[in-house]
Amino acid sequence: MTVRAIGVIVAALLWAIPVNAAEPFRFVALGDMPYGDDADFKQLIIQINAAAPAFSIHVGDIKTGSSPCTDSVYVRTKAMFQTFEAPLFYTPGDNEWTDCHRKKAGKFAPRKRLAHLRQVFFAEPKSFGKVRMDYQRQSDDFPENAIWRHEGVLFATVHVVGSNESASRLGSFLVQFISSARRSTRNLTPSGRPLNCINRVTRGGRSTSRK
Repeated sequence: MTVRAIGVIVAALLWAIPVNAAEPFRFVALGDMPYGDDADFKQLIIQINAAAPAFSIHVGDIKTGSSPCTDSVYVRTKAMFQTFEAPLFYTPGDNEWTDCHRKKAGKFAPRKRLAHLRQVFFAEPKSFGKVRMDYQRQSDDFPENAIWRHEGVLFATVHVVGSNESASRLGSFLVQFISSARRSTRNLTPSGRPLNCINRVTRGGRSTSRK
């Protein structure tokens, strides 16, 4: 789970529940990028591709909270997401929509920005990247909440931002996630950590992992 020191903003919950023991694998978790620095992000993608992880997870905040929430930001970022060699999963941060009401961000209506973001990034239940992976979405109303399995491990991304805009129906998705795990195993203890984690920490923020 990514936690910011400022305001304690939850960008995403990344849970992994063992389903059936399998061979070890590595995945990458990253966030707070490209943040307007496309060249730096493209270089990072090259490094990630060279490391050849099983997949990557972007935990949100593709832009700063005060930069314009224009359509081009979403389209340009999605294009870069597609350059990952392995599957890339993405869950939105607050900067992408809840902060879009700010003057510097364009004074957009946050809910309308969220609706457009969903159209751009979550039109179908598939990961980004050159190799795409199917996932199970919570519903058509919450297409960004995803469940998928890899090598006997069950993963989920949960869209929860600092303003709690999307927390109202979070419980039902967690029940769905745990129920899916229960069908596969009796071990329901959340566990597992990214073996390779790349995260840009900005403005005094910090990244922590929690079992």
